[in-house]
This record gives sequence, structure tokens and C-alpha cells, in this order.
Amino acid sequence: MTPRSAGDGTNAGGGGRAGLTALLLVAVALGMMLLARATPSAEPFDPRSGGPSGTRGLALLLGYAGGEVSIVDDAPAEADGRRVLVLRADLSDRQAEDLRAFVADGGVVVWADPAADLFTEPDAVAGLPTVDWSPSWGDSNVPLGECSIGALTHLRALLAPSGELLGANSGSLTCFGDSTGGSFAVAAPHSAGWVIRLGDNEGFTNRYLPYADNGPLATALLVPERGAQVEILLGEGRAPVRERAEVTEETTLVDLVRPGVWMALAQLALAFVVLAVAVGIRPGRPVREPRPVPLAGSELVVANGRLMQRAGHSSRAGLWLRSETHRRLCDEFHLPPTTDLARLDAMVVAHTAVPAGTATELLTREVHSPGELLRLSRELRALRRDATAQPTTLDPHPPQGEQT
Repeated sequence: MTPRSAGDGTNAGGGGRAGLTALLLVAVALGMMLLARATPSAEPFDPRSGGPSGTRGLALLLGYAGGEVSIVDDAPAEADGRRVLVLRADLSDRQAEDLRAFVADGGVVVWADPAADLFTEPDAVAGLPTVDWSPSWGDSNVPLGECSIGALTHLRALLAPSGELLGANSGSLTCFGDSTGGSFAVAAPHSAGWVIRLGDNEGFTNRYLPYADNGPLATALLVPERGAQVEILLGEGRAPVRERAEVTEETTLVDLVRPGVWMALAQLALAFVVLAVAVGIRPGRPVREPRPVPLAGSELVVANGRLMQRAGHSSRAGLWLRSETHRRLCDEFHLPPTTDLARLDAMVVAHTAVPAGTATELLTREVHSPGELLRLSRELRALRRDATAQPTTLDPHPPQGEQT
């Protein structure tokens, strides 16, 4: 026992450690709050988003119909039978020029946003009847009407929540409307290609895609045959102003809280739990006990072996090996350590496949060089391996004819 008392400074040290732990936890929590950022919500009409306003369902539907769907930021350089879908009119100037070049090369563009058009001035004739935000499966507000687009004649009606009827020029093909009051789908040739304008893009979102013939409309325009290449072009231009969160009767306070706030609250709760566990453990004063002296047994054996190798004590090392093997064989066959070699050899022969006299010869062999010592070590190790490979339940008394 040292002169310093076991209780000196114990409480003060424990309080200091608890305070340091609390300070560290608070610092980590604040650092996570400042550095961590909540994953931003996907933009509307994003084909990678599974939310109500995303279009991931559309991308999966086109792939299931046999199309090879790609989400790109650049219009294709060559037409090559490809079709490009533009869900939102937020293309940059560079993208707009590339898309015009694609159409001039013979490509087909499906322009689903009636708010703007790169090829003609928006000509909204009339608005369509509005629909409820949760329609039933049979609801639709765009009947087929007159249709001169052959790929769409098999459809019946569409559900366009905020759709518009578009005007058509001479030479254009129309569907879902009439020639006087406007049409929802207008296909017009431009240079060597075609541009198909639609009066609404919201019908392709995950929320409204399953209703009416919105899904068949997409597959008919974009995947006319299996293996068709479809590229959904994402705009790089100025993002539209985000609308305020839609508040309905089912909206709760939890729905209006930003994800970053929930992240901060979760971090503070985790820090509190860890702090409570750290401070709540009070083991009391330390109990001083005598500590065992660390002896590196393996290092001591190695050191003795090196000394004996340098001194050339091969015979002494051989004696140690033979004595250790004799002791292990006696333990294996449940014999006393003072068992003579003849009886031990008889036990080895009776319970192993080792020939008679082998154990006696090895346990009495003298060595005088490192090579002989190495050979003896290998043969003794093989003898122990053969002995330990046999069943451990043995008769400690050999047969009467083998007693010495």
C-alpha cells in the first residue's frame, strides 16, 4: 500500500471526468447539428423520386413495357430512333439548342409541360375541368374525342388534374379534343422530326399515373415497340419557384416540421442517453489489490533456446525435449510421471500404430549437433501427434504379457 490514501482525489477525479464527458458529448452533438445536412427532398417530376410528385413510376412503367430508359442531362447528339421526354420546362439555353438540333436531325420529343414550349408559342385554348386530389379509379376529365394520332386511338380517356387544351396548326395531328375547341395532345412536324405537346405533365406523376389511361398514353408515345430508347431529359435551368406546402385537413404538425429539426432532436436525445449512462455508473472508491508480476513465459523460453544455441548445448536441449515428451505421454495415457520407458512404450504400441521400440529409442536418443536436435524434435512431435490422435479413454494397465 502506498502512502497516498486510496480515497484521495477520487471524488474530484470522478466529477471531473463526468464533466469532461458531458462537455465532449455536447460538442459532438453541436458539431453534428452544424455539419450534418438533411437530404433535400426531390424536385417535382424527378424520375428518381418515389414521392407523390415524382415520376419514378413512369420510368419503371416504360422499362416494363420494353423500353430502354435513361435519365440524362444532355439531349442526344443523333436521333437514331430515340425519343426524348421533357417533363418540366426548365431547360438551360444549351440544352434547348441541343434539343432543337435533335429534332432537326429527325428525333421525336414529347413535351409534357404546357407552361412553355421551345418550338411553338404556348397556345392554351381552354382549361380542363379540375379534379379532386384523390380521385377514384374511374375518374377522368379528358375524353378521347377526335383523334388523328394513330398510336392513341385505342385509348379512352385521361385524368389531367390541371390540364389545358392546346391549339393546333395546319398539318398537325391531334387527339383528346376537336379541331375547333383545342386538343390535349398535339403532334406537329419540325424539320425532320416530330414534337408531341401535351396539355398537362401532372398526369405522369406517381400520384396520378395509375388513373384512367395516363400510363398507356406514356407507353404509346414513348415505347412504340420493345427495345425503344427513351431518354428523360432533366433541366439545368432556373428551378421554378416552389409552392407552399399543401395544407389539408389531414395535415398535422409533424408533417410541417423540417427533417433537420428531427435530426437535431434525435442527436440531443442520443447525447442525453449516453451522458446518463456515463454519469450513472458510480463504482465507488477503487480497491487496490496486489498486481501479479508480468512474466513473459514465451519470451523466456525463446531466450533460453537462443542461449543454448549459441553455447552449443544440443545435448542438454535434447534432454529437455525427451523429458517433456515423456511427461506428456504419461499424461495422455494416464500414467504416473515416473513410469519407466518399457511400460510407456508398451502403452504406445497397444493404443497407437507406432512400432514397438520407437518410443524407447526416441526417449533415449542422445544428440550432439543442431541437426540431430532438429531431427529428434520432429520425430518427438510426430510421436506426440500419433498418441494424442487416439481416443482418450485408455486402460492405464497394459496387457499382462507386456508388463515389465
